[in-house]
Amino acid sequence: MTDGDRSSFRLNAVGLAARRGGRTVFAGASITVGPGDVFLLRGPNGAGKSTLLRALAGRLKPESGTIVLEGAGGDLAEASTLVSHADAVKGNLTAEENLRFWRDLYGADEARCARAVAALEIGAFLRQRASTLSQGQRRRVALCRPLVSGRRLWLFDEPSAGMDAASVLRILALIEAHAAAGGAAVIATHEPLPLNGARVITLSEAA
Repeated sequence: MTDGDRSSFRLNAVGLAARRGGRTVFAGASITVGPGDVFLLRGPNGAGKSTLLRALAGRLKPESGTIVLEGAGGDLAEASTLVSHADAVKGNLTAEENLRFWRDLYGADEARCARAVAALEIGAFLRQRASTLSQGQRRRVALCRPLVSGRRLWLFDEPSAGMDAASVLRILALIEAHAAAGGAAVIATHEPLPLNGARVITLSEAA
C-alpha cells in the first residue's frame, strides 16, 4: 500500500485454530480489525501469540477457521507488515542499507525512509553495520520497517523488547498516529503498553 492509498479495509478472522509440534496451541480465536483499531494480544508463553500474528500476516495457514480481508486488495501479505521478535535486520548491512532494502522491497521513496529515520531517531548510527548495534538500536531499525512499507495493518511481536523507556514511548506515539490516519495494529506483548483506545485480546495456553 502507498501513503496515498486510504481505501477502506476490514480483516475478519473467525474461529482460528493452530497446531505446533503436534499439539493445538490455540482454538476458537476471532478478531475483526478495521481502520483505527489497535489490539494488544496478551497471554502466557506458548499460548500462540506469535503464531496468530503470522496467520494474520498471511504467512501461516491456520488449522481451521477463516481469515478474510475486505478491501486493501484482499491480500493479507500485501496489506500487512509483520515485525517479529526475530527482527529480520540483516547484520552484515548497515542500518541505512537495511532501510534501502525495505525501500526497494515495498516500492517506497526516499522521503518515506527519511521520515522513518527521523521518527525512530536512528540517524546517529545509520552507517554502522547492524551487527555492531545494541539490542535497542537494532530494534529501532527494525521498527522503521512498517513506516517504510506504507502498509495499512501493522503486526508487532513484543515491539518494546530491549528498548528504553523513551524509545517505547516513541513507537507507541507512531502506532497511535498510524491508527489516527486510518491504519490498524495488532501487538503481541507481555508489557502493559499505554496505547489510547487499545483493546485487549487474551490467548490462553491450550491444554
